[in-house]
Amino acid sequence: MRYFKAAPVTQSPLLFTACCGLSNSAHAGALLKPTNGQTQQLTARSLAVDAKLSGTFAHTTVTTIYRNSNQRRIEADFIYSAPAGSVVTGFAYWFNDEKVVARIVEKKRAARIYQSITVQRRDPALIEMIGKNSFRARISPIEAGQDLKIEIQLAQSLAATAGGARWSYPLKQDADGGALEKLSVNVQSSLPAASNIESFAGSELKIERENFTPNADLNVDVTQAAAPLRAGLYAAQSGGSDGFFALSLVSATAVQKPVLKISGVATYDVIAPKVSRLAAGQNYLVVGRYRGAGKGAVSLNGRAVQIDFPAQRSTPNVAENLWASAHLEALSANPRNQFEVAKLSKRFGIVSKWTSWLAIPDAERARFQLTTDLADQANAGRAYAQAIARRDKATATSQKLEYARLSRKILVANPGYKSPDIFDSLSAELEQMIYLLDSGQLNQSKTKQVRLYVANLKKAGAVDWNEQDRRNRKHQEREVAKRKAEYKRYLAAVETAKPGQKDALKKKSEKIFDTNYVPTYYRQYWAKERADQIAKAIWSERGKGVKDSPRQQALLKQLQPVLAEAQTNEGQVLKYAQSRYYVPALKKSYAQLHDEIKAGRDEQKTAIALRTRIKALEAKMPVRMDDFAWTTRNLSYEKANQLALQYVKAVDEGRGKEADTLKLKQRIETHMSIWPSKETLKYVFSNANNMVLHQNYRALANEIVAGRAESAKAHEMRMRIARVKEQRNENNGNLNWYESGEYLERFAWSALGHETAYRLLQA
Repeated sequence: MRYFKAAPVTQSPLLFTACCGLSNSAHAGALLKPTNGQTQQLTARSLAVDAKLSGTFAHTTVTTIYRNSNQRRIEADFIYSAPAGSVVTGFAYWFNDEKVVARIVEKKRAARIYQSITVQRRDPALIEMIGKNSFRARISPIEAGQDLKIEIQLAQSLAATAGGARWSYPLKQDADGGALEKLSVNVQSSLPAASNIESFAGSELKIERENFTPNADLNVDVTQAAAPLRAGLYAAQSGGSDGFFALSLVSATAVQKPVLKISGVATYDVIAPKVSRLAAGQNYLVVGRYRGAGKGAVSLNGRAVQIDFPAQRSTPNVAENLWASAHLEALSANPRNQFEVAKLSKRFGIVSKWTSWLAIPDAERARFQLTTDLADQANAGRAYAQAIARRDKATATSQKLEYARLSRKILVANPGYKSPDIFDSLSAELEQMIYLLDSGQLNQSKTKQVRLYVANLKKAGAVDWNEQDRRNRKHQEREVAKRKAEYKRYLAAVETAKPGQKDALKKKSEKIFDTNYVPTYYRQYWAKERADQIAKAIWSERGKGVKDSPRQQALLKQLQPVLAEAQTNEGQVLKYAQSRYYVPALKKSYAQLHDEIKAGRDEQKTAIALRTRIKALEAKMPVRMDDFAWTTRNLSYEKANQLALQYVKAVDEGRGKEADTLKLKQRIETHMSIWPSKETLKYVFSNANNMVLHQNYRALANEIVAGRAESAKAHEMRMRIARVKEQRNENNGNLNWYESGEYLERFAWSALGHETAYRLLQA
């Protein structure tokens, strides 16, 4: 039997996962897991558990402080799996000394708020449902060395036992073999109960320990009188005579096609499991609503038991939580119910498919509210300015009032804060209109309309903030164009000048750059442009096979003084010219190959010839100029990935040496031949390896967990894994143990060990 111990974290980002909570079986501890697959055990430093057991139902609050030994800031990604029969009803975390309680928010809006705050390195928490009874909580940031304190609340229907019901908490798992600095447990039960760790004092169990190493999980067994049909009822009113109930029924014998009847009290919106058979001792949980109060009776296929619906309220209301969760789950099956689900989710405080919990510290909430109000104010100001430009008086009046309302709201929440004046919005809109006019992108009709808008805005008091800047910029553009023309004439003279004339020309050129409008580095830039033109003319002959012609010699002589002006060398300029000469042909070849691949002819003669031509052209180019090639390369990459998966599956099935399989490998290499880096080919093989290995490891893990570690299928999976790994080594593929799925086998052995230990403990 093997147990997996997590390795130290060396890279970020980090993923914080936890499968802790109340359950009938052992769970894994909390883990910090970065994307590179390594994990760091994140152990509980202190633990406080408070549970109120009302018959066979419970409300539990778990407060855990996790020890964080990381030496850098992280975003914790906390995945919580609640036990079957339970509902997570609350989440909170501590920011410094402030307890930050999560609130229900529409899911997309919550994600936007979380993103906008974390971008500024602030401190929110976002909790989302990712599956039935599974939640993801992102908390950012967690500072280096700062412990993480969280609180989770649950409403739960207890698991049935032969003598009643059981409430459990995985103490041993949370401690992970270490000592808890502090343990505090407080369990109150309305029925007789016994614990495996310490005795109850009346109806209460209290455990206070320091530096405590638990050697067993905490179990509390609640006793019920033996009966053909045991019933546990949690019922409480809510805001009137109507209330919620949760009913737990356990039959001493199996029940075929269970039929439920409740009499004596009016019930409605009842949700019961749809099962064809109930095993003996299986918990049958029914939730619903009731009206009034008094004694009633419940029967299951003729077996009846008396129950009492009280006229009292309860906070928290476990029955309300369980009913709301079941009702939301049923409604969520139909996407048309999204609005209704979100509404009920907010009402009952239960996260749903379309809502999330969002927890923001008070200071950050105020800061975010200010940011939101300022954005709304800016939108109102812009709408006002646009209405003024259109001469829409009604809209302008309403938006001006909205702007004033938001200004007052901001001032009340932030005394002393000075909001921008609404006339600033007019000036900002005027700036946008002038920019459109200057861009030259408008047709004649639009230009006329925008000019009218500009006139209306100026009439209303808008100020052109950048008028002088635009004048200066246009003057500079004219000056630069003038000096460039002068410099071109100077270069033309330098290219043909005799040695004695160059000094005089040099002095003349200094006057061209003796101005604030034309920086001296323009000399190199303009000279480089001219050098490129001459080099292009040289390669227009060299590319056709003509070498050292009189024209080329004259051009090379003409090039030398220009190179001196550009402060570059002949070899570099000619290399760029050589590469640019072949670009049109290379671009055309890539475009043709792209069409061949799209048409499904990627392995026919034309495509093969095009790849050969591309490689030949690229070999003639001393400088890479292939930005246009990525669309075609990506198509080839996708095709190579498909073929690589077929190839690795063939190896997996033991056909690695067959001719068809070897041909597949050649086809992959052909597709990847147009990629400049050989590492990309390795990645294609690695990606396919990981996918197939992941499938094999998952199948092996399933066999291990089922207790069939030495079965024929398990041996076959091990052989397949070995074959694929051998193929990976042949192709120099990179393999990450986490991405390949090897961790599944490790976790399977760990889970089997935990389950075996639990069964021994129960025995």
